[in-house]
Formats: sequence, C-alpha cells, structure tokens
Amino acid sequence: MAVRTTLNVGSLDLLHPGLVRGDAALADGARRLMDAYVALGCEPTWSCAPYQLSHRPAFGAHVAWAESNAIAFVNSVLGTRTDRYGDFVDIAAALTGRVPASGLHLDSERRLVLDCSAIREDLWERLRDGTAPAALVLAPCDKILVVGALVAAELYDVHLPIVQADADAITTLAGQVSVTAHPCGEALVRTIDG
Repeated sequence: MAVRTTLNVGSLDLLHPGLVRGDAALADGARRLMDAYVALGCEPTWSCAPYQLSHRPAFGAHVAWAESNAIAFVNSVLGTRTDRYGDFVDIAAALTGRVPASGLHLDSERRLVLDCSAIREDLWERLRDGTAPAALVLAPCDKILVVGALVAAELYDVHLPIVQADADAITTLAGQVSVTAHPCGEALVRTIDG
C-alpha cells in the first residue's frame, strides 16, 4: 500500500466463523479476500470505525473511506476529506496513494449546513443590529441556541456567551449574579454582594 490502510469489517465473522449462515464457498472466498488485503499491507482492524482505534487522519488530510459513519465523522469532526468510496475504488486509492479530485475533497464542494429555523428571528435581528443581550443564562441548555451563537460569531463576528445553570440556581441567585460578556465571546459570571 502507498498509504496507511485500515480494513473495514469483512463478510466473515472471524471470532465465530461457525455461526455464519451460508455455504462454505462463500466463507472461503471471504476469508481469501480478507487475507489478500492483509498480504497487500492493510492493517486488519476489521472496524467500520477506525477512528476509534489508532487511526485518526489529520485535519485536511485526504482519505478514501467507505463506511457512512466514518465519512460523517472524519468530514465533520476531524476536518478530514473523503467521499463515500465503494469497493475497489478505496483499495485503488490505497494502492496509489491518490483520491479523485472531486466531491468533498474540493473546497468548493464543502459547505456547512445548519438548520437554525428553531432560533427566534428576533434574536437573529438583535444579534445583527447590536441590541442582543450581553449573554444568555439557560436552564437547561438549548443546543440550538448554542449553535446559533456559534453561527452569529462566525457570520457577524458577534459573540453571545451562553451560561448553563440549573433552574434552582437561577431562581435562587436571580438579582444576585452578574454576567459580563467580553468581546472575544467569553463570559464572566460573578456574585453581586449586598
């Protein structure tokens, strides 16, 4: 292999081969294919989630992965680049160390898609025109508002800190706590004495 290559699960249960329902020829063919990939230099991880093991590609790296969960994870969480590659295209990429210059490998095809429709429109307007609150104190934390605050920071360079506290603490400390927002988006929470 020209590049580090991990193997997805095979069509044969290596731990319990006797439990596989199917003819012997199918099991033998699966075993021969798995052995051939290992002989080529592939790492026999037999995992559809190699990022949970020892292999985490670097940000911006180009890989050729086939498993849907791995594709979503590396493209979003790790910032690695891959399309969904089927059998033989992925092994061709491993043999050559190259992937097609298309799809999610290209900057022009990578877009952040967020559905922020649940965020109240007036909050968006207030963030844009500079009249939004200095910070939000929530109980429980509203993940959509957190995403909205991150989007506002990215799109408008407006930082809206969000502080999470349990409902009892908010009720008990109402009027006794001050939240100060800094331009960088950090929040300072302090108790007001007296």
